[in-house]
Amino acid sequence: MAELFRQVSVRERKLYYSREWRVSMVPSFIRETLNLRELGFDHDGNGPSDRKNVFYDPRDLEDYVRLTSPYAIYSSIALYDEPGEMRGWRGAELVFDIDAKDLPLRRCNHEPGRVCPICLEDAKQLAKDTLVVLKEDFGLENVHVIYSGRGYHLRVLDDWVMELDSKAREKVLAYVSAAEDVTFEDLEGKRVMLSSGYFRVFRLRFGYFIERVNENHLVSAGLNKAQIRGVLNNRPKIVEGFVKKGMLTAFPKGVGYGAMLKLFHLSSTYSKAYFDGRVTVDVKRILRLPSSLHSKVGMVATYVGSKESDVERFNPFRSAVPKFRRREVEEAYKEWLEGEGGDGL
Repeated sequence: MAELFRQVSVRERKLYYSREWRVSMVPSFIRETLNLRELGFDHDGNGPSDRKNVFYDPRDLEDYVRLTSPYAIYSSIALYDEPGEMRGWRGAELVFDIDAKDLPLRRCNHEPGRVCPICLEDAKQLAKDTLVVLKEDFGLENVHVIYSGRGYHLRVLDDWVMELDSKAREKVLAYVSAAEDVTFEDLEGKRVMLSSGYFRVFRLRFGYFIERVNENHLVSAGLNKAQIRGVLNNRPKIVEGFVKKGMLTAFPKGVGYGAMLKLFHLSSTYSKAYFDGRVTVDVKRILRLPSSLHSKVGMVATYVGSKESDVERFNPFRSAVPKFRRREVEEAYKEWLEGEGGDGL
């Protein structure tokens, strides 16, 4: 039976790195600073134990990878004067890591630790929303989205961002994940505290939340049956009115002030867990190298782009599949669409 995701063999790794992969496939923002980055390798699937490697010429990296066909390849987000010793820190990319297998709120219900096309689509939605926030709220221009194999990385290289320390990065993460307090006036003059975010950022996160929340979530939040029906039966109206236009009147009758606060609080609880915060605050992190093979799932870590339209168009089952798996994945994806995935995407 064809599989969407599976671990690849040593022979398949050698096939990919000898026939498909070229160092020119590594994004230019990494390739052009390769001599300032630490490279790490996982040779057997037990983690990147082979670290602090330096390649001063991209061709040397290409020769080494073709020779060893590693299980995984990583590069540092930091730039160093002496990358082999991790000394002389020059700055580090600001990274947001969205892992589909760890999403606390998604439309699929398979067991934890796995991914499917639906939760990958959910992760892509979060990546697109985050890209919008980084560009529109922070004015960032040098932002790159990478499909990691089981999710998405957003990597920011604007000069002022590269210099941020861990505490400053934590503050940016709090903003992007809508974890700061703001207030606004509702239409009746009541002061509403959105405990989870700046208004525009919050609306993006709340939109993701309201489209995926289910009855069990709302019961746990303390909503009564009528309020639950009101929310679940009026998702499009809430998204169109509140998320897109900021109108509190978009909430259906019966979902009053108290129920809205409960929804806002629940949304904030989830939104704080959409990102792996450890990755964002770590200024010496190593990340999976774009263009390398994610051997555990048989997909290629792929550069997506820097525009919202790039993210919208991207489909990993067409653009991130190694050639030796294309027929298998095409068949498996077709079967999935005709079966359980028919209503999910």
